[in-house]
Amino acid sequence: MCGKTFTAGQGNYRYCESCKAKMTPPAPKQEVTIAKNAIVGQSVEAIADRVEKVVNSKMEAVDMVNHPPHYKLANGMESIDVIRAVLSPEEYKGWCKGNALKYQFRAGKKDPAKESEDYRKAEFFLKELSNGGEAF
Repeated sequence: MCGKTFTAGQGNYRYCESCKAKMTPPAPKQEVTIAKNAIVGQSVEAIADRVEKVVNSKMEAVDMVNHPPHYKLANGMESIDVIRAVLSPEEYKGWCKGNALKYQFRAGKKDPAKESEDYRKAEFFLKELSNGGEAF
């Protein structure tokens, strides 16, 4: 593969023209900030430990299963909230059922490293379905 990355929409993947391989979208960027002069006079190991803690705390703050940031709207709502409001209760249950199936079918296929995440997403939609669409 050429190593290029492309953005991909819902079922709208882009392909590299030179190698015809399906490309995956780039991972969400995480911002990491460290206070100015916070590292002056510290050992390399101490600096590395601090950077690792900051990066890990930022990564833990992103919940890709229950609240993926790419589904958050400008007003703070999530797309699932809009979908729940627009669909009838039966339609919403069907949508949840379809999503649960989708994540089970694709688990580990779209990205082998995210197989566990796909199963957790399927579980999320099964919980939504069993709660009748009520937020939990």
